[in-house]
Amino acid sequence: MPIRDAEALYALGRQQHNCVASYKDLIVEGSVYIYRVTVGAEVSTLSLAENHCGGCVIDELKTVCNLSVSKQTRLVVDRWFQKGHPWPLPPTKLRNRLSTPIEAAPPFAPTPLPGGKSGPVEIIAIRNIEALTKLLGSSTLTDSFSQRARSGREHFYQAVSAQSSHMVSIERDRIGYRLKEVRRIGSNTVGGDVLIAVSDWLGRTQGRYR
Repeated sequence: MPIRDAEALYALGRQQHNCVASYKDLIVEGSVYIYRVTVGAEVSTLSLAENHCGGCVIDELKTVCNLSVSKQTRLVVDRWFQKGHPWPLPPTKLRNRLSTPIEAAPPFAPTPLPGGKSGPVEIIAIRNIEALTKLLGSSTLTDSFSQRARSGREHFYQAVSAQSSHMVSIERDRIGYRLKEVRRIGSNTVGGDVLIAVSDWLGRTQGRYR
């Protein structure tokens, strides 16, 4: 089944626990096409990509958590592809036969504080779901945090040091904005130097101290 809109794309990523949502820009420009494949009880994600000849190739075929599909699913997809996609296929015909470009996801609420440098740490505002997906690498986490970002209750930033990357969450309080969460990507441990740098950035950007 072709994925034709952003809602279906994000839903597939949540169900399959993969980062297929990060393909959105490629789908919009027409160079990648995503399908939900169901063979028996097995559900998988299929991506087709255009090649330099104007045809398309099977790029990836993975089941939940990016695990390999069964031999049966692989056989069904290979037969479908060979039967439905003669080689080479002109780009215009390719676009007509595959999924249409998906709609862009709505942006997050504007970030209230500018990014900047704080000691050895670079603070970068996260303004859309593509940047959040790229940072987190998980559609499940992205969906949860993006809903909070769109509500305007929380705002997200990326804190980049020489050793690691972190997601920073701030929320409004009585006198401005306070730090809610610092999450290190790929680890449960947050370095003290990063916490100090983020706290310093949060205070300076709000004029609490110089």
